[in-house]
This record gives sequence, C-alpha cells and structure tokens, in this order.
Amino acid sequence: MLTSNVRDFTVKEQQDEAQRRMSSESSDNIRIVQRAVAPSQGKSLKKPILALTIMFAAFTALCAGLVRMFLRPGLQTPASAARTLNLPVLATAGYKHAA
Repeated sequence: MLTSNVRDFTVKEQQDEAQRRMSSESSDNIRIVQRAVAPSQGKSLKKPILALTIMFAAFTALCAGLVRMFLRPGLQTPASAARTLNLPVLATAGYKHAA
C-alpha cells in the first residue's frame, strides 16, 4: 500500500510539473511592469460630495425661480408691462383685498 501511495504521489507531482510548464509557455508574452498594491490609506470624498451638493442646490433654486417667474399670471409692475409690451402705461387698477 505504501508503494502505491508513493507511485500515486509521483504521478501527481509529474502532472503538476507538466501543467506548470504548459502554463508558463503559454504566458511568455506577458511581463509584469509593476505589481498591483492596495492603497494603504483611503481618500475622503467629503469635498467632492459637498461641491456636488452645492451645485445641485444652486441648480434646483434656479429652476424653482424660473418656474415661479414663468408661471405667474399677468405682469407684476407697470414698469415691467411698459418694457414688455413696448407701450406706455396710462392707468393701473389697484388690487382689491378680500375682507
């Protein structure tokens, strides 16, 4: 039994050596320039996230202001009516408050 175990071990060793030779021959055109190394310290993403948050908030405020401006009915002041319509304002009506 010991002889058969030695024989099996020898056959397995020969197969492993043949496999190593075949794999080394197939990768002759590959050469390692620099080994990959994991970074020892991580980078903080606080500043880029803060910058993106501020830009998103500014864009959202701009969009909200434009939507409010364009969805208002009528013209707000007599001066803006004169500029927009390119006509003089002859009279204005006061706003009646509900009591």
